[in-house]
Amino acid sequence: MADGLTERDLYPYIYPERIDIERIGVKAFYYSYFFPWDIYENAKHMYGVGFEQARNMPYGKTTIEFNKDRGIPNVDWWGKSDGSFEGFDSIDDKIDDLDFYMMHVKFGFGRATRMASRLIQGGHLTRAQGMDVVDRYDGEFPQSYLKDVLEYIDMSREELDQIIKQHAGTFDG
Repeated sequence: MADGLTERDLYPYIYPERIDIERIGVKAFYYSYFFPWDIYENAKHMYGVGFEQARNMPYGKTTIEFNKDRGIPNVDWWGKSDGSFEGFDSIDDKIDDLDFYMMHVKFGFGRATRMASRLIQGGHLTRAQGMDVVDRYDGEFPQSYLKDVLEYIDMSREELDQIIKQHAGTFDG
């Protein structure tokens, strides 16, 4: 194994066989079985205890510049991620922005649609507000961490663009 790792080192990360799970009787319990899962309320709480929003603010801005009459909740604190109108969800690694962009390329909906849907479902946005932010941000190319991502995947921008073209509109579901 690479870097001096042994197979034994990986045991905690290897999922057991289904037959062993059934034999022992392991059952999964999810947080949302007991408490409502609301991404917006969770983010508000986390912000209150020191959570830091996305740092990939476009064009050097520190907040989303929506008019107050748009009614988007608490825009002054939640930042912005490429392809969306918020900066508190799925910000734990730099490649997420590209992943969400590829979802838009392949399936026709992206990060803004995903988040708007969740906030509409939770009663935090109206459908009209959701459609507005989707029109503005879905499909926005992920520039903020592009240099780091290209280095990580060992690819040039031209090579990435070729791959993106190969996948555009290929979903046949």
